[in-house]
Amino acid sequence: MKLVIRATDRIFNIRDVYVVENLTEAQVNRIQKNGIPTLTKLFQAERHFIMPLDYSLVEDNEDVTNVSTMVPPHVLSYENGNWVSRRYITVKKVMAPDYSGDIVYFHDRRILGSGVNERFCILGDGSMVLIDDYKKESSPNKAA
Repeated sequence: MKLVIRATDRIFNIRDVYVVENLTEAQVNRIQKNGIPTLTKLFQAERHFIMPLDYSLVEDNEDVTNVSTMVPPHVLSYENGNWVSRRYITVKKVMAPDYSGDIVYFHDRRILGSGVNERFCILGDGSMVLIDDYKKESSPNKAA
C-alpha cells in the first residue's frame, strides 16, 4: 500500500500530490487509526504553507500522477530522522514537448519543516547542476 496526499500551496494555490510508498501493515493500521498528524504539521511549517486537502491509502500499482498537470508526485521518504520530498520531472514529457535544450530532468529535494529546498537540473550528459547555478551559466554576459 501507499499513502497519497493531495495538497495545495496556500500562497500560490498550486495543487500537488505527495506519496509515501511501500507502507507496512503496521503503518497502514496507524494511518487508518490516527491519520497523518506529523506530516500535516510538517507541511504547514513549510515556507509556502502546504495544506493537505485529503489523503487516501491505495494499492502500490495505482498511478497517482497529478492529472490536472501531468506532473509526477513528490515521493516522501523518512531519512536520517527527517521527512524528505523528492520529485523528478521529465522536461520533454511535462514541460515542453518541443524542447531541444540540454536539460533532461528537474529534481526537487526538500526536507520538510527545515526550509531546505534544493532544485537541480539534470543535463543530457548525466551531470546534475543546481538550478540557480545553471541559470547563471546559461545567461548571456552583460556588457560592463
